[in-house]
Amino acid sequence: MQGSVDRLIRESAVSEKVAIWKAQLEEGGKAFYRDDQNRNEFCHWANVDRIPPKGSRKRIVYTGESGARGFLLDPFYRPATCLEDILNSSLDPEGVEIIDLARVSIRINELLDVCLSSKLLEPDAVVVYAGDNWRKALWAFQEDEVEEIISVMDGPERFGSIRKVFERKSGMMVRSFMKSLYETFATNGIPVIFVIPEFNLRGWQSNESDKILSWPMGETEEWKQIRLQSEQLLSSGRLEDLLPVASQLIGLNESNPLGYEMLAAAYDRLGKHEEARAYYEAGRDTNIFRLGPPPACTSFIRRQILACSSAFHIQTADLPSLFKDDLKGGIPGFDLFLDYCHLNPKGIQIAMRHIARILLPMLQDRPTPVVNPTFEAPSAEVMAKSHFYSAMHSAHIGDQPFKVLYQHCKTAIQLWPGIEEMFRAFVDLTSRKTPWVINRKYESVSTKQYVIFRKFRDCQIMDIELTNAIVRCLKEEGIDIEDEVRAVRISEHQPAPGRAVNLLESYYRENNYFNVFAGSKSVDYNDRNQVFYSARDGQSSFYMIADGKRTLKAKLTLRRPVLFPGQDMMSIAVNNKLLRYVKLQEDWQDIFFDISPEYLSEDGVNMIQISWPGIDAIMDRIRAEYSEEYSGFERIIKRARPVYGEIFRFDIEI
Repeated sequence: MQGSVDRLIRESAVSEKVAIWKAQLEEGGKAFYRDDQNRNEFCHWANVDRIPPKGSRKRIVYTGESGARGFLLDPFYRPATCLEDILNSSLDPEGVEIIDLARVSIRINELLDVCLSSKLLEPDAVVVYAGDNWRKALWAFQEDEVEEIISVMDGPERFGSIRKVFERKSGMMVRSFMKSLYETFATNGIPVIFVIPEFNLRGWQSNESDKILSWPMGETEEWKQIRLQSEQLLSSGRLEDLLPVASQLIGLNESNPLGYEMLAAAYDRLGKHEEARAYYEAGRDTNIFRLGPPPACTSFIRRQILACSSAFHIQTADLPSLFKDDLKGGIPGFDLFLDYCHLNPKGIQIAMRHIARILLPMLQDRPTPVVNPTFEAPSAEVMAKSHFYSAMHSAHIGDQPFKVLYQHCKTAIQLWPGIEEMFRAFVDLTSRKTPWVINRKYESVSTKQYVIFRKFRDCQIMDIELTNAIVRCLKEEGIDIEDEVRAVRISEHQPAPGRAVNLLESYYRENNYFNVFAGSKSVDYNDRNQVFYSARDGQSSFYMIADGKRTLKAKLTLRRPVLFPGQDMMSIAVNNKLLRYVKLQEDWQDIFFDISPEYLSEDGVNMIQISWPGIDAIMDRIRAEYSEEYSGFERIIKRARPVYGEIFRFDIEI
């Protein structure tokens, strides 16, 4: 009893916390234990119950975001463990210990709290591996920033002016972060290393939502025509002819990644890697004009980190330049990455060796070369799951093309045939409307290796492309589940007597989780409870599941909020076959039409495409109406992606 009382007294005397770990006095000093109040967060941090009191070994605190965490490989293969192995091989017999405080999805203000509180752990050095998640913080505008953006967003230099707002805001944010590290650690003789992330420049591609023009001012139709011409030139290999044409896309709208990516691909194929790298990076950097994923450290944030680190005596491990050296000037792709920023084992080992080279002189007086230990590679099962989860993450977060999803799934099943069970379970989960948490197959797919595997309540999808990739990979291994998948889809999603299907449900209007990240192409950014669909591009597409044996009846209620003479006709197509034209009104109108079997596909997955009239001729009216109806941040969002049309009801029945 007395021992319990003494323990309670010791615990009450210490209230410090470092992230999810709470201090507790012990005989050997101050230890830190995971606090049960943070239990829901445990899966996002290192699976460490107790951080011991500081001992005789050198202690390095290692913090950062999901890239630092080793996301998609953690907890079975972690950068922090890799770094510790390298250092201990090089420093023997002294040895070091790495305290892993990296967290998945951590924001800049949360990261700074972790960094500053980690001083309680008595580190000999601090490593901060971050920058990917900082862009989103820039969209938390102050009132004066909102007014500044509104004042320039309709001008001819709108993109450069808006970029300056973000750069100025970022500069203050980065400087404040570095200054805090300097005052807390550097002034107390504790060295800090800041690790700047690299991006999967060659492998990651922008998606159709990214390619919707931001802040258009009458260039939309011309841009689309040049896009079509550029795509034809690229596919036919006419690279020299492509260069001036793709440049026109950038000239028309600097916020769109497509022109940059086409130039990057052309220069890459021509062997001009420096030019290709510059355009790959410029295409990535257009994400500053969008709220949606994926996270990425933009070029100006990188430059600001380098400048502020130097000013505040913080050393950097600049992975973009370090990887460039390792690749002998080459451009990083899936040779180092699993997805957009999360490294594979090879990428992790290279990054940690560079960090070790910087750390070693800080930890001892005598020069010591970096020893490359013999790393124990992740098991085939872990690697297979990392590729499968990469396919999921790439589909859900980035809507990546079929070939990327297929290659991940193909690699997974070649590495470990046992992943067949997970493939089957995932296909069953995503093909049904049953909530995942009550589907028995969920536990077959959900593991500690993918801590954000979940179906979002306000954006449930069918994962058509990823499921098709899985089905193809299984078929190539002699396992044919095509008929099984088709039967489940039809059972769950086809209209039936007394059961209409609402195509405005996220199953049928979304193919990724952009909705959840306030980047949806179809719902209002500021109002998740919006009761109608907003088309933010010239074409709206909807999945429709049907066996093709009967005629279906559609009920469609829609409007065009702003009309102009000669700009009031829309078309409806099914599987790219024109079905009918509709004359639009500014008020809600009901449209009824039949879809006969000859329009439907054999595999049961159909696409209904609504092509809205262009907005170029009515941009002045759109800007005027938005200026009158909206203000502040909402006005910025509305103007960033104007509405082409709106749908209140889209029901399919037999």
